[in-house]
Amino acid sequence: MLEALYSKGDLTVGEVREKILSSVGTIPVIVNNLVGRGYVERLADQKDKRLCILHLTEEGGVSFSRRLQRTGR
Repeated sequence: MLEALYSKGDLTVGEVREKILSSVGTIPVIVNNLVGRGYVERLADQKDKRLCILHLTEEGGVSFSRRLQRTGR
C-alpha cells in the first residue's frame, strides 16, 4: 500500500485495493495499522463525501524510501 501511495500519490481506498490486489476485508486492517503508525492519513473527498482518500504522510514517505534503499530497488 505504501508503494502505491508513494508512486501514484493520493488514492481512494478502492483504487489502492485494485493496485495491491487485496481483498475488501483486509484493506481496513492495513489502513488502520498504517494510520496508527502515522504513515497514512485518511482525507474526505471534497466532491463525494462517501469516498475516503488515502494520503502518504511525510513520515510514511521517509519510511518507504528507507525500505527501498535497504532492498536496493
